[in-house]
Amino acid sequence: MQSMIRQAAIAVLVTVLTGVGAFGQTGEVRKIDLYVAGIDAMTKAAGRPHLIFADTADFADAEIEPAWRRFESEEALTVYREQEKETFQVAFVWMVDGKPAVSNFTRFSPSGDWAQYDLHYFRTDGTVAKIVSELRTFYGNFALRREIWFNSKGVQIASSRSYSDLETGKPMKRPKDAPENRINRYGDVARLPFHKLMPI
Repeated sequence: MQSMIRQAAIAVLVTVLTGVGAFGQTGEVRKIDLYVAGIDAMTKAAGRPHLIFADTADFADAEIEPAWRRFESEEALTVYREQEKETFQVAFVWMVDGKPAVSNFTRFSPSGDWAQYDLHYFRTDGTVAKIVSELRTFYGNFALRREIWFNSKGVQIASSRSYSDLETGKPMKRPKDAPENRINRYGDVARLPFHKLMPI
């Protein structure tokens, strides 16, 4: 899951920086990106996530009444998915100094026609610094990557959007009738849907 996002991050994509005051916020955006790069390095060194959650509600019911559950390991989640029921949304959390630093959400459809990966990077005070989202779909065979930067007050200061061919990874224009990826934005750690299950 994490590897797919990392591959997308190094792909050569056409990205246009947008957002209110985006150019005036260039310094803050760069500062956030440096922070995110540091978090990526630490999570890569850690390897496996520290916390694992899955929404165990049925796909059709998850939006109305999610049923998040914590699993002790990736193996435990795999056993549940093989022996009990499939889970269509999974979240991995990496901790730094005992605090959640990044949460990687993975959502997909029962048909397997699309999958979406949403990473939330959190500051040490719990506020979200950046969201990186990628929708990969066979409807049009493309990947849509979005990045959203936030200041410490939770205000969006910049965003980017880019499309690439699902097979080749090459940049492409927005496909006709391309669906929009809906991102569940969590402004701080306390708003994560499984926050009450976290040992913090």
